[in-house]
Amino acid sequence: CDMAFGSLADLPMCEFWSDGYGFNTVFSCFEATSIAHTHGKNLVAAESFTSSHDAWRQNPKSMKRQTDWAFGTGINRIVFHRFQHQPYLDRVPGFSMGIHGVHWDRTQTWWPLISGYHQYLARCQHTLQQGVAVVDVLYLLPEGAPQVFTPPESALSGEGVMRDQRGYRFDGCDPGTLMTLANVDADGRIAFPGGTKYRLLVLPEVETMTLPLLQKIEQLVRDGATIVGPPPRRSPGLQNYPQVDVDVRELAAKLWGDDSSTSRDYGKGRVIVPARRQPPQTPLRMAGAKWIWFPEGNPAHDAPPGTRYFRKTCTLPENARVVDARMLGIADNSLTVKVNGNAVESIGLHEALRIAKFETALKPGGNTLELVATNAPSDQRNPAGVIANFEISYADESGAETTWRASTDASWQTSQDGTHWQNALELGDFGIGPWSVAEHSAAGTRELYPAYGLTAEILACDGVAVDFDSPGDALRFFHKTDGESDTYFVANRTDQPFDGDVNFRVNGKRASIRDPLTGRVFAALPAQVNRATGQTTFRLALDGSQAVFVVFDRQGVPDDTPVWQKRNEAPLLELAGDWQVAFDPKRGGPGEVRFERLTDWSKHETDGIRHYSGIATYAKSFEITAPQIAAGKRFTLDLGEVEVMARVRLNGKQVGTRWVGPYRLDVTDFLREGGNELVVEVANLWPNRLIGDAARPESERITWSTWHDAYKADSPLLPSGLIGPVRILVSE
Repeated sequence: CDMAFGSLADLPMCEFWSDGYGFNTVFSCFEATSIAHTHGKNLVAAESFTSSHDAWRQNPKSMKRQTDWAFGTGINRIVFHRFQHQPYLDRVPGFSMGIHGVHWDRTQTWWPLISGYHQYLARCQHTLQQGVAVVDVLYLLPEGAPQVFTPPESALSGEGVMRDQRGYRFDGCDPGTLMTLANVDADGRIAFPGGTKYRLLVLPEVETMTLPLLQKIEQLVRDGATIVGPPPRRSPGLQNYPQVDVDVRELAAKLWGDDSSTSRDYGKGRVIVPARRQPPQTPLRMAGAKWIWFPEGNPAHDAPPGTRYFRKTCTLPENARVVDARMLGIADNSLTVKVNGNAVESIGLHEALRIAKFETALKPGGNTLELVATNAPSDQRNPAGVIANFEISYADESGAETTWRASTDASWQTSQDGTHWQNALELGDFGIGPWSVAEHSAAGTRELYPAYGLTAEILACDGVAVDFDSPGDALRFFHKTDGESDTYFVANRTDQPFDGDVNFRVNGKRASIRDPLTGRVFAALPAQVNRATGQTTFRLALDGSQAVFVVFDRQGVPDDTPVWQKRNEAPLLELAGDWQVAFDPKRGGPGEVRFERLTDWSKHETDGIRHYSGIATYAKSFEITAPQIAAGKRFTLDLGEVEVMARVRLNGKQVGTRWVGPYRLDVTDFLREGGNELVVEVANLWPNRLIGDAARPESERITWSTWHDAYKADSPLLPSGLIGPVRILVSE
């Protein structure tokens, strides 16, 4: 059992791969955090941002939401994969670990500007290492091996490699840990030595259980615990057979009562039996589907890197009720499946095939099924292909069911840009080379645990509100407590701003907000307390991809603390026109040049700018009049679009670094009446220079790396630089 072995470690550790660059290992993160919580360990480490073929494209900006996902999962120590030793400073980007990354080392273009992201990690990790996790549901793993903890799909929100727990959080527990460490506290919660306590113990839907484990569960219920699950029918082993099966059935009957019982008090506790679920569906197989790709040469042998789009339309009757919708698919190198524009699955070539369900994404009338497949750059022969099977079952008003099926073939539409479409190129059957994937069926294996809705209903009926919720599950969270205070990590799951009411299962305490990006402390907006549910509600505004800590304690913050709220900012001045920009000649730049207007470097006519990779320094003078800088106002420098990091100096003083949007900094204390001197250092990524060097003889190249030919001369350039517009904003 993964968790039994993992519990032996002094430091539980998991792994997650970068979104879009490899495997889905979310299960290991749930396992590691569960081990830490049940064994009283305050650290949960993760081999983080492991990737294949990222080719220097990843950076703190692209990694921000996955960083917050990790913290929202309970991880509190990021261990980068990888920090490569770079012995030379004149060979850039230098040594790699083959095609694997992320490239976290001192030869990165943006390394001189990295401290802001590292400070963000330090603040978040330190805060999340304090206190005890607040979790409601404990899922017991079956006995035997091998066992991997997989919670019910319905207990999660989101797709792909960033799955979030819903409002009632859960952990998993192996049988050995439950038997040796679990007890029941005075409130009927299952408690572990480190302080984590659970309101429900959910048993797996299996027919076997050893007598010692059943005896432990009986003791927990007798002492006040609530368990959810079916009774065992026999022992899984032959020790003391056949008497042991008799003993298991007798103790189960004593605890569960007769088969008609759905909820039963026992001792100080309670046993709840969920309804038996239907058997697994008929397997969904890949037979009949074809590998396809955009018509460009012989993709099964070698194809250009990049993203290709594939689509099919499914039309459902207006009165149709969707009964089931599932797909099975894979691509070389990675695949995102969208239904009506909503992502429902992400999978990499080397991941195990699995069913994706998407009933809620469908609507009456036309539905667009879209496959977004990416062929990553490679220094070797680079085949590309995508293959999938879709199956949608729906019922009419009479209840009669119809099943619509679609397999990838030449009838699918394909596009390079998502705008211009043509028929796909059919490459061959599922088992063809170079992929040679064995025939596989994924039956949508029956889950071991009841749906989230059941456990949520039980807790709600017991008067326990969700620990946290936000409109549309827009925010992810993680909750810790030290007995005196409660700390919630709250993060925006999207790049769109959020402004709405949020609910916390805390009352009788005052809320404050800590910004891990800047280290500043704010007061929360006035809150409302629902005594019936024990929840505190207030309005919270977050920028896209922004995260904060919400802290509840008795004393709160001083009355003169600034309030965290959405500010109504008005444009005061746009810094348009000429900018002086200095590009480092050692990196192939032209030295100091004048930009008549801000522009994307990759679109510049000068080769030394178009293919530049590194840091360029922008300088501009501007005037502020006395009426503009009146007292009582706050001023924000808005850099607009930045690719990818920026560090700002104003009038000779460091203002700060921004590595993720929105690229805004408070400059109230730095502006002055009259002339002002603004300097912005901007770093982009290595690919543009590597692409430019691919067209040069090796002796004339500026870059050097052990990863040869990561890019070709005709590979697309990445947007770069300070693109703007740059503005001064003012608010009261």
